[in-house]
Amino acid sequence: MEKWLWEQLVSGIQALSQGNVLLALVLVAAFAAVAGIVLAMIIRVIRAVLPFLILAGFVLLCWQMGLLHQCWQWLGSLR
Repeated sequence: MEKWLWEQLVSGIQALSQGNVLLALVLVAAFAAVAGIVLAMIIRVIRAVLPFLILAGFVLLCWQMGLLHQCWQWLGSLR
C-alpha cells in the first residue's frame, strides 16, 4: 500500500512538472512542509494523550494479573 502510494505521488509530481525542474522542486517542498506539519500535530496529540495511555495500560495490566482490587486499595490508602 505504501509503495503504491509513493509511486502515485512520484508519478503525479512528474506529470505535473513535465520537465520543469522548478515546479517539481516547489511541489516536493510543499509536500514536505505539509508532511512536517502533520507529523508535528501527531506528535502533539501523542504527547497530550500519553499520560492517559500509561494509566490505561497500568489498569489493564493489573486487571489481567488479577491485581485490580489490590491496586484499588493501594490507591485508596494514598489519600
